[in-house]
Amino acid sequence: MEDCYKILGVRQNATAAEIKRAYRQKAKLLHPDASQDSATTEEFRRLVRAYEILSDAKQRSLFDESYFM
Repeated sequence: MEDCYKILGVRQNATAAEIKRAYRQKAKLLHPDASQDSATTEEFRRLVRAYEILSDAKQRSLFDESYFM
């Protein structure tokens, strides 16, 4: 499992607003419509998955427990 915080470029104690802001900034750069590079498509998928985990309080808690233990 990858570090979702590292993928988004935020600290572990980041607020929901910081996570959302980081996601939007990176999504603009990596979105498949904005880039023709196939490598960014996979990176974008990782970004979306990391955001899904960290933006949901329950999933974030489970991630923190499993990743940082």
